[in-house]
Amino acid sequence: MRTNYRVNSGVRFRLLSENQLEELFWGALRVLERTGLDVHHEGAREILQDAGAWVDGIRVRVPSHVVRRALALAPRPALLILDEPTSGLDPVARREFLDLIQRQARDHRRTTFFSSHLIGEV
Repeated sequence: MRTNYRVNSGVRFRLLSENQLEELFWGALRVLERTGLDVHHEGAREILQDAGAWVDGIRVRVPSHVVRRALALAPRPALLILDEPTSGLDPVARREFLDLIQRQARDHRRTTFFSSHLIGEV
């Protein structure tokens, strides 16, 4: 069983600008590709394609919330537990993220639990 723990609202992320966070993520993706750690690289590429951030092998600029959430999904967890994952997102980004989670759960048989104060999300 693989486990992964990501904190998306931690101090480290708040200290980085959106551009710095994006460069950190894409740099990590390049390292995974070069070292042959294909499990995580393929997972990252898959989730980025699904989120619209990677089209035909070309990086597409996306908001930092997409990059942060992709970091949590890249290891392809069988069980995903999210604590208020749409907190702070505008309505469009919230819908896009929930659609992404639903597609991932359906297409890859991922069990997903998440908490929310917005009853319409659950």
